[in-house]
Amino acid sequence: MSRSAGCVVEYFPTACRCRLTCPKFGSDEPRLLRSVFGLGTVRGRGDGVYYFEVTTVAGCVERVFPFFDRFPLRGAKRHDPERFRRITALIQAGRHLSPSGFEEILSVRAPMNRGDMRRRSDEELIAALRIWNPQRPYAGLPQEAEG
Repeated sequence: MSRSAGCVVEYFPTACRCRLTCPKFGSDEPRLLRSVFGLGTVRGRGDGVYYFEVTTVAGCVERVFPFFDRFPLRGAKRHDPERFRRITALIQAGRHLSPSGFEEILSVRAPMNRGDMRRRSDEELIAALRIWNPQRPYAGLPQEAEG
């Protein structure tokens, strides 16, 4: 697994999702990873970058975590699979449904995805959870810059 592989924790007011991603130029390596894991999807962007993604908890627990147990990452991301496993366990336990539990998930995620540009800051996500209205999930949050 490349050093660019990472865990993304996404929060939607109706769900919290962990996603293993592995971005690469060209589709060969992501397609190889899909065949090795036997699950996941490969998607491409217009600039030639392709992603291999596993988005299901079952896929992570049954295939991804055992893979990283057998083939540990090295370098700066060597602790990320354990953090990813902890976040997945917190979500399975329903901790993402409360502001304090979601803050715990964000604190576990903090050392991961270094240098990643996030659409929403941790503070915005926590604010959305605290004021959540299922009809208007991001009401009251700053609008994204048009670009």
